[in-house]
Amino acid sequence: YGHMVTDGSCALRRIDTDPACSSEDAPLLCAGLQELTSQSGIITAQYGSNADCSWDVRCPDTDSTVRLTFAEFALESGYDYVSVFDGSDANQTMLLLHHSGHSLPNPVNTSSRSMLVHLTSDSYLDDQGFTAQYQCISADGSETISPSLQPEPEPEPEPPSCVPGADIW
Repeated sequence: YGHMVTDGSCALRRIDTDPACSSEDAPLLCAGLQELTSQSGIITAQYGSNADCSWDVRCPDTDSTVRLTFAEFALESGYDYVSVFDGSDANQTMLLLHHSGHSLPNPVNTSSRSMLVHLTSDSYLDDQGFTAQYQCISADGSETISPSLQPEPEPEPEPPSCVPGADIW
């Protein structure tokens, strides 16, 4: 298990060490444990065979809870799973979600300030992974400002300008 503490602005990733691939060609894959301690962030998980990746989300405010919302989800159905726990210890906390396949899971909410997200895969096939947004929700129910999972909208094109006295064909 690798271990890293971050504010969510970077991800812990493993580069495939297949000798046929250069580091520029190799996919960036999840690995180990990543601690996320910011108010909100996005978890993007690409994975390979025998993946064992965890994200320990801990809200800075002890009175907060965590909400996890999936935007993309593609795991090998019946063999690769994401499990989400209420708390940061999979052995001592409640399982909130155990999901596989291609359907988007419903949003998941904790009763505490921490959540453990755990991805495991078998040794045979893998898929694209998932993207999820986490948010710390304060005791009064208000959400923090969070990064968007949607791309910025394209600006509307400006209408052509009319030039007085120009010929129109």
